[in-house]
Amino acid sequence: MNLANSTDGNGRYIFAGYKTEAAPFDQATGGYHGGEKSVTQQVDSARTMVIGHTGAQIFNSITSNAVPEPDGSDSEKNLFVMLDTAIAALKTPVEGNDVEKEKSRCRH
Repeated sequence: MNLANSTDGNGRYIFAGYKTEAAPFDQATGGYHGGEKSVTQQVDSARTMVIGHTGAQIFNSITSNAVPEPDGSDSEKNLFVMLDTAIAALKTPVEGNDVEKEKSRCRH
């Protein structure tokens, strides 16, 4: 979360789009509250370049989907929710039949 709410040398939030005055991510929920437009810069009379992406584009758009969800549900795209889910799963002991099921799943 510290990276997602990091600032530049002027104290502006890097991943907040054009809403650089406030932290783009809520520390407690991981929700994004920054701007929706990437920061652009005019580079000549006819062209602009994106010079800063929004936090939503960077941290809430994970799309590799290498392995589908076992229950067929849509996969999570928010990096912070993914990390919280993984941490919770690692803290939950596997017992009984679940042990064999997980061993079998890991072999494939």
